[in-house]
Amino acid sequence: MKKLLALFLLVVALSVAAPGFLATQTQDRYNAAVTQLQAAGYRVVEQTYARGWFTSDARLQLEIPVPEGRPAGTEPPRVLVKTHAVHGPFLGDLERPFGLARLDSEIWLGSEPLVVGRDAAPVRTLVGFLGAVRTVVQVPARQLTFEGGTLETAAVAGAFDFGSGERVAVGELSMPSMRLQASDGAAGELRGLRLDVDLRRSPAGLPVGRWRLGMEWMSVTPPAQTEAKPFAMHSFAVTGTSEERDGAMDVTADYQLGSLVAEGLTYGPFDLRLAARRLAVDALVRIQAAGEEAIAAGATVEGRSEALGVALLANADALLAKDPSVALDQLSFDMPEGRVAASFELRTVGLRAAELRNAQAALQRLQGKAALRLPEVVLAALLRQQGRQQLAALAEEHGDAEQPSADEVEEAAGQYAAQQIETLVAQQILVRDAGALAFAAELRNGLLTVNGKSIPLASLLQRPAAPAH
Repeated sequence: MKKLLALFLLVVALSVAAPGFLATQTQDRYNAAVTQLQAAGYRVVEQTYARGWFTSDARLQLEIPVPEGRPAGTEPPRVLVKTHAVHGPFLGDLERPFGLARLDSEIWLGSEPLVVGRDAAPVRTLVGFLGAVRTVVQVPARQLTFEGGTLETAAVAGAFDFGSGERVAVGELSMPSMRLQASDGAAGELRGLRLDVDLRRSPAGLPVGRWRLGMEWMSVTPPAQTEAKPFAMHSFAVTGTSEERDGAMDVTADYQLGSLVAEGLTYGPFDLRLAARRLAVDALVRIQAAGEEAIAAGATVEGRSEALGVALLANADALLAKDPSVALDQLSFDMPEGRVAASFELRTVGLRAAELRNAQAALQRLQGKAALRLPEVVLAALLRQQGRQQLAALAEEHGDAEQPSADEVEEAAGQYAAQQIETLVAQQILVRDAGALAFAAELRNGLLTVNGKSIPLASLLQRPAAPAH
């Protein structure tokens, strides 16, 4: 009986003492996350952390980075993240009752609630003793009224696991619908938004796996008083994959669009696949480590980019060791005028970084191929636009001269487009085929072949001999 009483008292003592120790661990992890946000370009406007024995409360206001060149006077948006932390070992969560900490968070945009819950925290993060993290998102459906319109969102739900064993990030997040209605009749609607992530750590420590961001439907309806036409996209998805094998990494990105309606015309389907293959793993690990060290040191976005650039140059030969390639595996886009199709691949063969300083030597170490097919009317339209731009530049340069009329500009642009196409066809760079223009090229051993016509690039790059004295 005395042993049981002693054990009970020990458990009680640990339960009371442990939260104070775990509170320090929780704050350290919180501060590390803030440091990573700063490295990503977010500016901390306000940060407070009130640490208690069993619970803590934190406020973090961030200024969201915006692209350069924004209109003068535009203030960067700010978000406020309010977090209530419950220190372990007892977390009070049925799914994971024990752990280092439970973090319940809400997000506010300025003074307006953005991600808030009713009876439970909309974003709950559970931190395990060994570093595993699970984030559960449960944002209820809501309707916001603001000046000029309303915003309705369906419930957002999902969960992600981070850093558990080989896991980098595994989970899903979905938002069935969102609708924005303006008082002038304009409207925007989005349906079926979903994010799926399954990234794990390879034996070398690099993230491998698959992620996908998909959307079933998006539409924009202009105000009733305007002549603008509705815009809509159906079945859009971006998928990324990475795979490690035989000491090399393959990375692909796929973009797919079922259809797009703009200006009363229907485009699509659209398929695009980009790839980089045979990237040496040992070089990638060192480059990744340089980026992580920069983040740990509190480097800015520019500082991190500089560190990655230095690491890339230092590991250039190692990165080329597996004869990597970059490719546009597929481009297919149906337009009202016809289909545009293209592909491209460029691969190194025994290339070393020092040889890049010598164009002739580098050409011998490159292999490539490319193909393009598009309706002639599409190329003509692009060249006509180029012609208009050139005429506009000439008109601006000679402002005192008599300016051509709109009809004269169109006629000149049409003549320019027709002349350019005929020149390219005469040179056999483009080949006419049933209303389309086609191009096929291959690079091997310094010799470029375009539509069956050989062009020795090496001889074109030779410097002319110095004149004799």
